[in-house]
Amino acid sequence: MKSGTDVDDQAARWLVCRDRMEECATTRRDFEAWLAADARHRTAYLALERAWRSADGLKSWRPGDASVDPGVLRSRTSGVRGSTIRFAAAAMLLVTIGLITWHLLATDTYTTDVGDFRRVLLADGSVLQLNTDSKVSVRFTDARREVRLLHGEAHFTVAHDKQRPFDVIASGTVVRAVGTAFTVRIRQPDDVEVLVTEGTVSLGSQRPEPIAAMHLAHAKRAGVKVERVAQPEVSRLLAWQVGDLVFDDLRLGDAVAEFNRYNNRQLQIADPELASLRIGGNFRATDPDGFVRALRASFAIEAQHSDSLIVLSKRREQ
Repeated sequence: MKSGTDVDDQAARWLVCRDRMEECATTRRDFEAWLAADARHRTAYLALERAWRSADGLKSWRPGDASVDPGVLRSRTSGVRGSTIRFAAAAMLLVTIGLITWHLLATDTYTTDVGDFRRVLLADGSVLQLNTDSKVSVRFTDARREVRLLHGEAHFTVAHDKQRPFDVIASGTVVRAVGTAFTVRIRQPDDVEVLVTEGTVSLGSQRPEPIAAMHLAHAKRAGVKVERVAQPEVSRLLAWQVGDLVFDDLRLGDAVAEFNRYNNRQLQIADPELASLRIGGNFRATDPDGFVRALRASFAIEAQHSDSLIVLSKRREQ
């Protein structure tokens, strides 16, 4: 069986050959026969051709007549040995640059700014929802669906496809699903939170651990901790999908940290003892002023506002 490298080398040689037909001692029939001989041939050739034709970075290597620049791909030596060296060098160059460019072209990136939310329908029918200040890269192949969560939080409703597992990679942690719904959040580089709302996912690559619906997992260096969560807690954790934050007997310090994820104007607690206050309620994630008004109405708290900061402190006795 031919290796992937052999196929790529052949595809690169055909691309150079067809780009400069006057130097190609083969016919179109030979080329079509090669394409038909193995399904991998056509896939490799089309991938390489698309990268070569489309990549802006490669266009500067081509003269105005759109042929391959001989100054780049041609050795100054002549004869059979020079031709062999030229084709080998061209093949290596095209494989290296072409495959890297193809990888980049085949990868889609989605981001959100602070305070933004985004819903994306992926090519396979899966739905991606991005929370505030998040970034993912998506790459689908015939054998695999891969999403890399680079930072932030995302919810996935995965289209069922047993032939192509759906992998989410976050801080080195792999979450695999076939058809299910779950959320992945990078809390810290060594703390990846996974909430499964439908079906089952496997967590980890060495010894994958199954995580069922209505369970919350934290993957850390020390291991994976899994706990069952009730529906009210699931609803609270997913409230960001409609732009809300829901607190239930939460420390004020933790609530402030959550609000700061969604707003450029940050909340700051001036008096450390205020951080331990327990609070509850539903709030708009991008409305820190409304949150502060609720705090002032319920607690002895005052706030000092500036363009970039809201400082919370104990209310002074009159």
